[in-house]
Amino acid sequence: MGAAVARLQQAEALTRQARSALAPSLDATVNMSRSRGALSDGGNASSSLHTLGLQTSYELDLWRRIGNESDAAAARARAVAFDRDSIALTLAASTASAWFDAMTLRARASLAADNLSRAEQILSLLVKRGRAGAASPLEIAQQQTLVASQRRQEAALAQGSADAQARLAVLTGRPAAALSLAFVDPAQLMAPPIRAGQPAGLLTRRPDIARAEALLAAADADVAAARAALLPRLSLTASLSSVFEHPSRLLDAPLYGIAGTLLAPIFNGGRLAAGRDAAIAGRAALLASYQSTVIAAVGEVERSLAALHGIDRQRAAQAQELAAARRTTRLAEARYRAGTDNLIVLLDAQRNEFAAQDTALELLKAQLQASLDLYRALGGGWHTPSSPPQLSLLGAPAP
Repeated sequence: MGAAVARLQQAEALTRQARSALAPSLDATVNMSRSRGALSDGGNASSSLHTLGLQTSYELDLWRRIGNESDAAAARARAVAFDRDSIALTLAASTASAWFDAMTLRARASLAADNLSRAEQILSLLVKRGRAGAASPLEIAQQQTLVASQRRQEAALAQGSADAQARLAVLTGRPAAALSLAFVDPAQLMAPPIRAGQPAGLLTRRPDIARAEALLAAADADVAAARAALLPRLSLTASLSSVFEHPSRLLDAPLYGIAGTLLAPIFNGGRLAAGRDAAIAGRAALLASYQSTVIAAVGEVERSLAALHGIDRQRAAQAQELAAARRTTRLAEARYRAGTDNLIVLLDAQRNEFAAQDTALELLKAQLQASLDLYRALGGGWHTPSSPPQLSLLGAPAP
């Protein structure tokens, strides 16, 4: 981000440099000489001569060559500013995504701990029944396998949560040890509201499209400046100077001059024409890039909308799957305690419920990520100065 800010400062300085050509230039000259020579009578004579002058020059921008060069520099500065905004939007989206990962993994780790506790309770029951001869060593070993699997999953999820927190610390520029995150249940999170609109709204809501448009405007100005370079240039100069031997005679004999110069290119080996052709070709390339950027932006929105629609359908079906898995586990556990079913039925029911619970959290994370992707595809909280403020990435009003 710091590099993007530095590039913007450089572009703004280049814009000021280009605009300075529209103003007259004023230069001061100071010259001092001393001479010594021999006289006819054999003596020596020395003299000092001082020159003080001012000179100003100004090129009349008849064909807006300088003006177009200034416009091109200003457009490129805007493009760099939009590039900085695009980086900021990407950073905000990456930070939100890492936070979603951290919260979801914490929730999954908590769920795995609860499932491990339940599995350990059943294992304890089996051990007691085994001592009484009501449970076989095979049943105990099968439940021990499930308990070990749950412990492995809990450890893996805890590691993933730590990794997500470390990634979030890097994105926020703070040490991981100093980053304290309060747990928020992902089920309580709501995706930011996204207002419906025409795809053309992307032209004002995405900084990358605004950047491509600014570069295209700069290319238009470059073409106009290259064409104007083929035409004559008219420059005006004025000078005021004084030559004196002593400062007291500074204004005794001032000299001034005014001149106009018309410079018309006749032969330059095709350099100016080649510059014009290069500017036209560059504009054509940027136009194609602009079109590709707009098409890609619309495609991102369509993919994000399709992902949201698909995930919503998956979550609806998975909610039914989870409810059925919970009922199955309760029935299997009751029947096993009553002795009407064997342990294999209960183990299968437990595994199915654990997997369904974990899948529910994974789908919730996918829905939040898809909402974030869609919000980013629509430009997030970024807006041009002339457009009304939109919602920021996490739903707060944009500054």
